[in-house]
Amino acid sequence: MKAAEQQIINSFNSVNYQNLLQYAISIAFYKSEIINNQLVKKFDKKILELTGYSEDYFNSESDLWENNLHEEDFDFVKCKLEEIWTKEIIELVYRWKCADGQYKWFFDKSEIIKDADGNPKEVFGLMMDINERELVKKEFEINRLFTQKVLNTISGILFIIDLNQERVIYSNFPEFKFLGYTEEEISLQGKKIFSEIIHQDDKRKLNNLLSDLNALPDGTVKETEIRIRDKDGKLFWYLIKITIFKRDETNKAAQLIGLLESKHENKIVKDKLEESEQSYKNLFNTISDAIFIQDYNWTFIDVNDGAVSFFGYTRDELIGKTPEFISSENENDIDEIKRKFELSKSGVSQKIEFVGKKKDKTKIFTEVQIYDGIYFGRKVILAQMRDITERKKSELKMQAALSDKNVLLKEVHHRVKNNLQAMIYLIEMQIDKLDDKKVEMFLRELQEQARTMSLVYEQLYQSDHLAKIDMENYLKSLTSHVFQAFAAGREIICNVEAENVILNVEAAMPCGLIVNELLTNSLKYAFNDLKEKTARINVKLSKNNNLIEIIIMDNGKGISQDFDWENTESLGLKLVNYWVKYQLAGTIELDITSGTKFIIKFENV
Repeated sequence: MKAAEQQIINSFNSVNYQNLLQYAISIAFYKSEIINNQLVKKFDKKILELTGYSEDYFNSESDLWENNLHEEDFDFVKCKLEEIWTKEIIELVYRWKCADGQYKWFFDKSEIIKDADGNPKEVFGLMMDINERELVKKEFEINRLFTQKVLNTISGILFIIDLNQERVIYSNFPEFKFLGYTEEEISLQGKKIFSEIIHQDDKRKLNNLLSDLNALPDGTVKETEIRIRDKDGKLFWYLIKITIFKRDETNKAAQLIGLLESKHENKIVKDKLEESEQSYKNLFNTISDAIFIQDYNWTFIDVNDGAVSFFGYTRDELIGKTPEFISSENENDIDEIKRKFELSKSGVSQKIEFVGKKKDKTKIFTEVQIYDGIYFGRKVILAQMRDITERKKSELKMQAALSDKNVLLKEVHHRVKNNLQAMIYLIEMQIDKLDDKKVEMFLRELQEQARTMSLVYEQLYQSDHLAKIDMENYLKSLTSHVFQAFAAGREIICNVEAENVILNVEAAMPCGLIVNELLTNSLKYAFNDLKEKTARINVKLSKNNNLIEIIIMDNGKGISQDFDWENTESLGLKLVNYWVKYQLAGTIELDITSGTKFIIKFENV
């Protein structure tokens, strides 16, 4: 072991520093003797505190650690432990059963220490309680899946179109598949899906709607009926509703959000009524939705089997009545419904939500499309009802759940941020007591890693997007703190670019740690011998579709040609490799032709 590394290990063993970290962030240190190539762990009192067990119980149970591993983590942990003989440093994340019978998440990092002859002597490690962090990650995933499920229950095709790229950038795909298209065909870069599937005559309708929207205030919704071609070439009628989601610098629409609702059955009904009364009768009762035919005086003159099934009344009980008969008391604006009824006479279809009352007094939420038609040569109004009761219940549950989850997540972010800031402060107090510059440098690096994580949770706490990070603001704050710690009084120019890059917390955290580590390395080593040249460091984060690229480069003295950075003894670069490969599932390249340039790429999922 190198002298500097031994000194760091010795600093780990110092009572003051060990206590500092333990009380700051729930870390317990341990040593494990190596006897006959077997690890014999010795647990300290801090581990007793983290797990809730008594010292007597630990001493009486020889296989306690193995027996308390979660069954899903057991094989993984046993395999990783075998790697310590070759890798010398290993990191584990696992669940371990505590005294209260509950499993908690722990982070475990171990380093093998050899004697003078190079033989394994003991293992030095730390064990950190990360249960709160893992629970937050789980909460994020539950929230995301819940939201996606709710979106997929919407009866229609919800989509967002980027007009510049001419492609669909979001859709609730389960609805699109009914047209025969795959998810890749809908979202593929350069695939002008809407230009290809919309009937040529109906494109003019959409262009007119778009022209109108550009001149109207944001939030205005326009709609029309169009024909869409499925993958086999068959045309289907849809009601399309669109509004501007995002404008460009010229204030023209850049992105549209819209909803496609199938009106094919409606269109068939209307056409068949006009073409053939007999065909209409055959089709009328095959439609599962409730259909009411009203004369111009608001009275039901016919209903289909769907209406009978919906409300529990017989056909004779419904004919001759008006919508008030099936209206839930004090739940509907009858005057507004009558107004839209009158508007539909002019040939412009109307849509309303109607709260109905079944014969057994059960409340039913419906969505009603009102349009004009012909009934045996007589002008009538057709009202087609669709049951949306379950969707309404889901919407209410989602609203309540999201509100509760957001409050909880904000509080969690706040507490994690405060705990990390407390650790930063306590480390600073310890640094003030040290005379050893190497140990001080190590503590500074540890402090900046903690600050990197703290900045993530600070942004989450202050943001309305509880799982998304604005990387430009985050990286500028991060680099400012790193420069204060390692470049005070030095003339080094740093440029940070990350415009319009938003990442989820699972990607933002390792990105921040990577930038912190590589930036620190540049400040420590790159400019020691720089002469007659302005010292520069560039940090750039960019996004191309789902591909994220991070570039950290300096114009310093560079690294020697024979430097093997993938197999270096540097703990910092080992951590960078780990974050890139295992947390981001990405790649990393090193360019040393002019200074030092790291290029990291990964998919943003």
